[in-house]
Amino acid sequence: MSTIESIPTKTSLRMPARFLIGENAPVLLIIALHGAAVLVVRGWIGFEGLAHPLYFKQWIPLYLVMCPILMIAGILFTIIHRTNDWRERRLLLQEATSADRLATFTSGLVLLMALMLFMGSFTTFKTMMPTLRGGFLHDRAQADWDAWLHFGHEPWTLLQGWLASDWGRQTIEFNYNVVWFLVCFLPLFWIAVSPRASAFRARYFACFTLSWIVIGNLLALAWISAGPAFYHHVTGDTERFAGLMTFIAGGEGSAHSAARFQEYLWSTYTRGEMAFGTGISAFPSMHVGLAALNAFFLFDYSRRLGAIAFAYLGLVLASSVYLGWHYAIDGYVSIVVVLALHIALKAIEGRPGRIKVS
Repeated sequence: MSTIESIPTKTSLRMPARFLIGENAPVLLIIALHGAAVLVVRGWIGFEGLAHPLYFKQWIPLYLVMCPILMIAGILFTIIHRTNDWRERRLLLQEATSADRLATFTSGLVLLMALMLFMGSFTTFKTMMPTLRGGFLHDRAQADWDAWLHFGHEPWTLLQGWLASDWGRQTIEFNYNVVWFLVCFLPLFWIAVSPRASAFRARYFACFTLSWIVIGNLLALAWISAGPAFYHHVTGDTERFAGLMTFIAGGEGSAHSAARFQEYLWSTYTRGEMAFGTGISAFPSMHVGLAALNAFFLFDYSRRLGAIAFAYLGLVLASSVYLGWHYAIDGYVSIVVVLALHIALKAIEGRPGRIKVS
């Protein structure tokens, strides 16, 4: 198709309402129902505070300012370097600013702002969970299951047997605390606003929100645990993970220290404070869950990209144990749950097989 033929016609002017309302309606409904349920629970137990303002400060500059600026710069760069013909450049610019494109972009921003509210509701509920359950109840059992599943070995001892070095810890801390956020949250902008993502956008965000709800709220509440890093706090057993905690504490001075962030989380928990990223919950793992979500979707799109994504999923799973954030079973369960959601949503959507990106 030529550039001129690809320019949207005037019929595109009738499209925005469908894009703004119809396509994202199921995901927006999930977000609204989840938010309403969290507010009901919050009022029921008399919990004070909401996490939503914390996300306003993070998401608005990222998704309403930085990402759109980078997108516009990328479009202009592509147009300028694609051709020297000013007429063709004008046509390409018209295509990039067509009614369809602007409607998709606007609806994407609306969806991202709804997700900002969703993450605020999620963090609010996560912070309430110890109050709802009267503390962290299942760490001993989950640690025992972990050891049984790995033939009597604590999984962290197996990992540190081959990577018990300062540089290894610092590299894994950087990946877990920085790279993971870039990999899992920056693509949200492209998926939300790009016409090329229309084939799987609704299903991706439905799986994204449901993963947070099922893994991070419902299962986390039912089998609430704090994780190896906080095991001594919630069980009184200072010996079981003493070696792991000593190893993690060795990186306290590094820029992305797991030890310092764990201390920060426990201090905010004991003071009853709410801050960005707070709330302690080990089972199941959302770090692993989001990495699994991206791996399954990328595998549908490209076997090669999927293989890379699954390798990264393995790294995140191992890192969560290596740094004391999770028991290994936390990651295993997350992968199974996300896979089940992925398959179920594909069946509901009626698009089995590989994703076709136009």
